[in-house]
Amino acid sequence: GMCAFAIGTARDWLFRCREMMESQSFAPTGTSMANATALTEQGETKLKAHFAKAVETVGRFKSHAKTLVDTMLPEDRGHKAERLQPRPEKVQKGLEIEREMAKGAREAVTTRLRDAEAKLDRLAEDDLAADFLTRWTEQISAVSLKGMQTQRRTKELSGRIETALRKEAAKYRTVAQAAYADIAA
Repeated sequence: GMCAFAIGTARDWLFRCREMMESQSFAPTGTSMANATALTEQGETKLKAHFAKAVETVGRFKSHAKTLVDTMLPEDRGHKAERLQPRPEKVQKGLEIEREMAKGAREAVTTRLRDAEAKLDRLAEDDLAADFLTRWTEQISAVSLKGMQTQRRTKELSGRIETALRKEAAKYRTVAQAAYADIAA
């Protein structure tokens, strides 16, 4: 908070100096080079002062933070080296957690695989049923077609027999009439 305030104050002063210079340069009477130089020098000294305060504030913050860290973690060099070494029980616990996570992931994948296989089986059953219905329909259509062909052949044969019988009857009638005419004559 203190660092941000100090840096913000320095930025604010830089912005003000720039505004003063711009407003002076657009004044109706204009600004002489001496006025611009004076404004620049004034702005520069104030900016340096604010910047120095900001750097001092940041330095104090860093020293307070270092003191706080040293107070909270009073460890000498030997403890730091020991602290950096992995602890077997923590490593073991971490590995157990990772194994559990991997096991859970494997179980989730296995479950998803079984679900996918079940869906494929249901789709295959639907396909088998559709195939059965298609084959059955084709067989029924084939039987129906054979029946219609047989019926048509029977009708044609019946028509031929009737035509042949009519011709024979007409022939016998003609022969009978000729014989009757011979007898009657």
